[in-house]
Amino acid sequence: MKKSITLNGVYKLALNLFRFTLPALIIPYVYRTLSPDNIGSVNYAESIYSYFNALAVLGLSFYAIRELGKVRSNRLKSSFLFSNIFTINILLVTFSLFLYLLLIFFVIKDPKVQIISLVLALKLFLLAFDIEWVNESHEDYKFISIKTMLCRSVSLILMFFLITSSDNYLIYVWLNVFFDLINALFSFYYIVFYKKRVFFSFKLVRLNKLFSHFKRIASTLFLVDVGFLFFAFDKVALGAFVSNTEVAYFALSEKIIVLVVVISSTITQVTLPRLSILAKTNRAEFLLLINKIYTSLMMIVLPSFIGVYLMASEFLFIFGSYEFMPALDTIKIFSFYILFFSLLKILATQILFALNKEKVYIILLIAFALVNAIVKLVFQGSINSSISILITLSLLLLMSIIIYFHIRNKEKIKIPIINKNICIYITGCLPMFFIPFLREHIHNVFIFSILSMIFSIFSYTIVLLFFKESISQSLIKKILKR
Repeated sequence: MKKSITLNGVYKLALNLFRFTLPALIIPYVYRTLSPDNIGSVNYAESIYSYFNALAVLGLSFYAIRELGKVRSNRLKSSFLFSNIFTINILLVTFSLFLYLLLIFFVIKDPKVQIISLVLALKLFLLAFDIEWVNESHEDYKFISIKTMLCRSVSLILMFFLITSSDNYLIYVWLNVFFDLINALFSFYYIVFYKKRVFFSFKLVRLNKLFSHFKRIASTLFLVDVGFLFFAFDKVALGAFVSNTEVAYFALSEKIIVLVVVISSTITQVTLPRLSILAKTNRAEFLLLINKIYTSLMMIVLPSFIGVYLMASEFLFIFGSYEFMPALDTIKIFSFYILFFSLLKILATQILFALNKEKVYIILLIAFALVNAIVKLVFQGSINSSISILITLSLLLLMSIIIYFHIRNKEKIKIPIINKNICIYITGCLPMFFIPFLREHIHNVFIFSILSMIFSIFSYTIVLLFFKESISQSLIKKILKR
């Protein structure tokens, strides 16, 4: 059955809003309760772990979603594919876990970081049972959303009760592992035993298929997270050469920006299976959907970026307290990532990946990541969190420009950067520049923040309705019909 992209988008948006709301409540509490040094140690350990996480999953989920989406109507074909990909998943997690444990026991010297890393080793092990990609290939975002919201709610509620002092940083790590455990088990049971969408059999595993799938999975290695190679290394470099406090400044800014990015990237998360099919079956519809995705994304991204930039100090205070105010320049620069991430999502995971041309992106990503690493290693301790993210975003912007012209010239896909709708969105954002003037008259941070967001949403909506912007008009019509 063909799923509604709009309905999937609604479910995914609900999940992303939830992912925004609950962390928006818990992060300020955690960062205020745990000291910058302790939370910096957690962030440092997590940045090291992220490399092994990437090795364990490679680009497996993206690849599996695309390939399973093509055969999802046939249980036997799906199971054949699942059995081989799941086997690769187990092998990769085992290999990654072995290397990670070696690093923990023989390389990491900081006792605090070492203990945190050992807890995260369990998180790495649980990746072996994370098969959410089966649900995503079936576009079952209703289940994904409801299940994730319930599991995350339990985990975050426990944080309020169990994290009461700066020494509870290990509890914070354990609770994140607990969420992954419950989330993975629920999905595994739902897919294999309840819906019975696939089954695993050693008889279906073929050595030649394992090698074939592995080669293609490896080619999608860093599609999982556009900024992974950059941000993870930035935090590792800051922790190794500067201080854990600078890591905390960087990490808090990143968490705030990622919360916004999660909401703005809703559209790209639900369209990959459909684009993978259209890329081979209907080029005209593929191009039409790409341009619609880009325009829809900009409708959310532009006001999000401007809002975060103008209210950077309020975000830092609410999420981290006055102790994190030195990160003001960092988060202001980081806010541009909202734009760059969205553009790279369209270019890489929506176009190149759907066309099986992801190799171009991977080569560029690795090349620019190496440049980033070399620069950070050469200057070492002279680079703080704000300079670090400035260098990173400059490289990401340059990479986006190169990929854009590659797609335009080689793949003959034209995405107009500025169109009628984009002009309307820019116009809708103009009233937001009155926010700094409100700050002069409203001194309570929380009241100012709430009123600023209400004013921004209201003024932006009025402009869109006044100019009869096509995306919002279409959405209103679909809602009214239901």
